[in-house]
Amino acid sequence: MTKRQYANVIIIGSGPAGAAVARSVADSSPEARIVMVESGPRISTPAGNHVYNIRDAVERRQAELQSQGPNRGIGYAPIVDAEWQQRIAGQPDAAMLRRPGLFPVGHGSAAGDGFPAGHGASNVGGMGAHWFGGCPRPALGERVPFIDADTMESALDAAAQMLRSSSDQYPDSPIAPILETRLGALFNAGRPAERQVQPMPMALQRTANGLIKTGPDIMLGDLLDSPRFDLLAETVCRRILFSGSRAVGVELVDASTGAATTLLVDAVVVAADSLHSPQLLYASGIRLPALGRYLNEHLQVGLMVELNAAPPSDAATGVTWVPAVDDDFPFSITLTEAAPAMLPFAIPGADPDKRIIFVSLFSAM
Repeated sequence: MTKRQYANVIIIGSGPAGAAVARSVADSSPEARIVMVESGPRISTPAGNHVYNIRDAVERRQAELQSQGPNRGIGYAPIVDAEWQQRIAGQPDAAMLRRPGLFPVGHGSAAGDGFPAGHGASNVGGMGAHWFGGCPRPALGERVPFIDADTMESALDAAAQMLRSSSDQYPDSPIAPILETRLGALFNAGRPAERQVQPMPMALQRTANGLIKTGPDIMLGDLLDSPRFDLLAETVCRRILFSGSRAVGVELVDASTGAATTLLVDAVVVAADSLHSPQLLYASGIRLPALGRYLNEHLQVGLMVELNAAPPSDAATGVTWVPAVDDDFPFSITLTEAAPAMLPFAIPGADPDKRIIFVSLFSAM
């Protein structure tokens, strides 16, 4: 572990939130010494690269296996035909909870009070090395009410820039214009312009070598090679140290050796996800009544539909998005083409000359 007795800022967590803070601090304070701590391992070069960008299938598989926290290195059984038939019939199946590259953090059944579909990742880049990349821009009641609208808009613009997020990565899609026209005729009337049917903003770039998904490595950029930035992988922050009410340092533990180090800092940023962040704060003596409570889940309903229009082609299609509109339409819907590689088994009765579209409906709970 790199040992440094002092830093200006330490960031606990290397996912998109931590990377965004590191990038913002580095841009606003070029001389700041920044340390980022991640409990999981480096799984790629550059560190924080999205696993989708690892072209070699064997290397990508190894990266996923290293990301699985307590299940690190353990391969998950693929979906079997019986489970696929359950899914086709609209029933839950066990394969839904086996996610290569992730580890389950929830428990219980869908009918109970647990988080049966909760998953996490333990690696440099966090979930940002595995996520799908959709960046729906919040509006209307999705905005945080106590943040000034102009401040929020500026922050969202900065986030879109860091993530390389935009809605125009699929200009040649043969199906997107059809979906937008048909769905727009159904849903656009009475909607604000920003809530009409549209392409989903995606965090990726089209290059001569194909699609490159944004991972925290792209957000960090030249910081990864900067002498004023240290990335400590497989390092656990055990607790935050205080002088009175001010955070003045952290206690770090090397996950492989157990060696502990105290690092003095000017500021501590906790960006360790919605489960580990409250754990760290609790272990550090910050025990407010709301800590670790009121966690929110969302409902997702998925189905596949067969289209009569636009026969299959090799062109990438992107994601078509029907945004939520508060209580008038409290659902966000996404539609994307199902590539043959995404379907483990054939769909009974499906016409090979027609497009299969994944439709997902999301709603707050």
